[in-house]
Amino acid sequence: MKSKINKIINTILLGILLLTAITIFAVSLYIKNVFGNAQFEQLLFSLQFAEGTSNDVIIDGVKYCLPIIIILSIVLIIPVIIRLKKNTFLKINIKKKELKFQLFPLNHRIIYTLIVFLLLTIYSFDSIGFFDYLIKQNQSSHLFEDYYINPDEVKITFPEEKQNLIYIYLESMESSYSTSMINDEEVNLIPNLEEIAQTNLNFSNTENLGGAYNLNGTEWTIAAIVAQTAGIPLKLAINGNTYDHYPSFLPGVTSLGDILESEGYNQYFLIGSMASFAGRDIYFTEHGDYELLDYNWAKEQEKINEDYYVFWGYEDNKLFEFAKEQLLEISQNDEPFNFTMLTVDTHALDGYLDETCEATYDYTYANVISCSDSMISEFVEWIEEQDFYENTTIILTGDHITMQSDIADYLIDDTRTIYNAFINAQTTPKNSTNRIFNPTDMFPTTLAAFGITIEGNRLGLGTNLFSNAKTLSEELGLDYLNEEISKNSDYYNKYFLKETYYEMLIEEKEEE
Repeated sequence: MKSKINKIINTILLGILLLTAITIFAVSLYIKNVFGNAQFEQLLFSLQFAEGTSNDVIIDGVKYCLPIIIILSIVLIIPVIIRLKKNTFLKINIKKKELKFQLFPLNHRIIYTLIVFLLLTIYSFDSIGFFDYLIKQNQSSHLFEDYYINPDEVKITFPEEKQNLIYIYLESMESSYSTSMINDEEVNLIPNLEEIAQTNLNFSNTENLGGAYNLNGTEWTIAAIVAQTAGIPLKLAINGNTYDHYPSFLPGVTSLGDILESEGYNQYFLIGSMASFAGRDIYFTEHGDYELLDYNWAKEQEKINEDYYVFWGYEDNKLFEFAKEQLLEISQNDEPFNFTMLTVDTHALDGYLDETCEATYDYTYANVISCSDSMISEFVEWIEEQDFYENTTIILTGDHITMQSDIADYLIDDTRTIYNAFINAQTTPKNSTNRIFNPTDMFPTTLAAFGITIEGNRLGLGTNLFSNAKTLSEELGLDYLNEEISKNSDYYNKYFLKETYYEMLIEEKEEE
């Protein structure tokens, strides 16, 4: 009896081990196939700040993974649980001699389970870049020692009459969308945004509509925000848990928000999701004391019902209406303002197609992009009609290229770049075309756009694109930058994470 119980317990444990490996494998397939360009560092960060994640993303993940888990569980766990009641033997007769082999004894099942577990987990972690991440974290980079420019050590001069700023992060907006092939027909999914860029100012990697190249550590929303406002990629400390354990976000960094706060700007961050997702609330309150106007704020102000929730919170149609209300109110103040927004409808997976939008294409995400293009254009036109527009600079920029992996099947141009447009800029660029740049260059470029002069035209790792100074992407090359950013940086840990990093190390030693 005891032997039988032990056999059952051992079988259950082996089954659990296999089920764990199968689940890891299914999740890795989901990440790889659906978010093809996601980096392992991004996955770590997202796990730390999962609060506020769209229910749609979670549901899609379950729908994708569950069939894989069920099928593989049936196929792979059968050899472990087969014939528990009695031993099973394979009999072979050779020259009237019977050879008898026991099938699936416990030791064979243990070996089988370990082999399957290792194969599945090794493949899974390799496919999401885990091993590459570990290798890079054991290599050191001196990129920041050699090239980082501390804004506190640079003379930054504001004009006598300070310009307002409206900075709109357009979720997953690529300049690449202007040349798409859908149903064997070439279409422009962003005609309005292209016209805005061409009528005003667009920094481009070509002679035509273009934009910034992705850079490691800038490829998801909060990382893109940090890059564009602080001039650095977002990196984790080597154990990946710093931002999760402490209520501090890059305490050693001086950002756009910090600079504008010191000059008396009132600052706002309007989003249709929860500000707490990915630590955005901490970053914007610590760096610029922004007033957070998020999904929870909208409920508190009774702009939406208490139980209202679509996609990531509420849709962009409402976001732009709330933005108009807020801008009319804050523009009455005497102090200059920085009104920052983040759209959400174009977020992977498949985006959110507003009920006011037309479904022109068979491909849902194309309809979402097209609809967003119209909404943004209408909002910009509204701003241009307001009294405060005369002394307001508007910056439209994608946060990163989309994580919607199947969009690549529809894009004509293989070169993927992040959209940008500067409206009512207070200076003229030396050269805005055929530039090689990345999101960190937006930091000094944003300040220059509303009439601020920067000694040396560089802040963080970024270069002022209005100047004729070379960007680090042009000087060192994108491949070199990506390689160095992927490595561990003592400078980053010591000067940007500061006390947060050292408190973590002390806690680790105490736990040991």
